[in-house]
Amino acid sequence: MEWRQRIDEYWFWDDGRDVLTKEQALQSVIIGDTLDGDELIVHPDNPERVYILPRHSEGIHIAGDGLPTAIEWLCGSGALTEPFEERNFEPFDSSQDA
Repeated sequence: MEWRQRIDEYWFWDDGRDVLTKEQALQSVIIGDTLDGDELIVHPDNPERVYILPRHSEGIHIAGDGLPTAIEWLCGSGALTEPFEERNFEPFDSSQDA
């Protein structure tokens, strides 16, 4: 998979190895990303737990168990961006031209 090849080649999250090792990340599945390029992944050992591989940080975050919890963490934790109240999301439709 192209995503796993990129993660393997450009791995820089060693500060987060106590949360998720590189080997575990390479076994994971990407489920989404943010506009800033942070990636949301799940590992098969606990598919409910959402991890964040941040684009601008060498740590790895646990966003919570389940997508609603992860979205709340992304919007309100202040770890990756300033917290915000807005919760309106527009789904991405890859079948439509941008």
